[in-house]
Amino acid sequence: MPNYSTDFEAPLLERDQGLKYRWERILGAQKKLRSTIDQMQDLMRRIHKMQDQYDTSVEAFIAEVPNAMRRERKRLESLVRKLEWENSKLQKQIKSGKHEESPAVNKDDLNRAKTIAILDGILFAIENWSTDGQLAADFVIVCQSILFPIIYDKVMAGDDDYYITSVPISALEVVSRGREYVKYFREEIDEGLTTDSAWPIVCDEIHDWCLNDFLPLLYGARAEDWNAADAFSLSQMLQWRDQPQSRILDFPRIQDAMDLVKEHGDVIRESTGLPEFTKQTLQTRIEL
Repeated sequence: MPNYSTDFEAPLLERDQGLKYRWERILGAQKKLRSTIDQMQDLMRRIHKMQDQYDTSVEAFIAEVPNAMRRERKRLESLVRKLEWENSKLQKQIKSGKHEESPAVNKDDLNRAKTIAILDGILFAIENWSTDGQLAADFVIVCQSILFPIIYDKVMAGDDDYYITSVPISALEVVSRGREYVKYFREEIDEGLTTDSAWPIVCDEIHDWCLNDFLPLLYGARAEDWNAADAFSLSQMLQWRDQPQSRILDFPRIQDAMDLVKEHGDVIRESTGLPEFTKQTLQTRIEL
């Protein structure tokens, strides 16, 4: 501490301890006030952030309303179709004098179910392509992207030209060729076939195979209008694969097909030859 010749030379706060005490209290109060102001500013920032998040949530909710209405409309349309099928069955029973309640009495529904089950069985056999347990679900998804709009939809619309009520002998050749395609793509492409980069490369080739080889082998001829059908996109097929809970809304006719197969499962197993076909294809997988 410096030495002063008189007390009056010392700073005021050193000469007056009471004043010094009050000054320190004022400084302390100022410091607390600044801290309080900082806290209030931080609180205001958080409030503004919460307000922005709230506004964003409200905007997102408002934007989702049309989509929710669209999904609900599709759900209702699907229910209407099912009711129309039930009504058709009842009308046929009344006309024929039969009042059986078994779903198998509707031959058209049963033929639809058999066709979808056989197509699914062929795709399942291709998916289980190798003896070492490798699966090709990605290859099947690419096939489904063309089969869903040009075959499944027509079957569910009641186009009996596309019905297949028992596994044709040619189905074994379809499976064999499909597995060879899987083997080829596994050797040429390191990533899965349903990535953004791989899809454009493989999609056209697999679709060409489906239209010019797969389906003509099953049906005995090629239909010219197959080329006119638009295949499902990658995003649609990933939605089908990853969001099963939304299928009834976004893919109502395809989901109806799957439900019909479950409904007639016992009859399908007994009358289509699918169990024998599945057993045979499991014994003819590619040896790796």
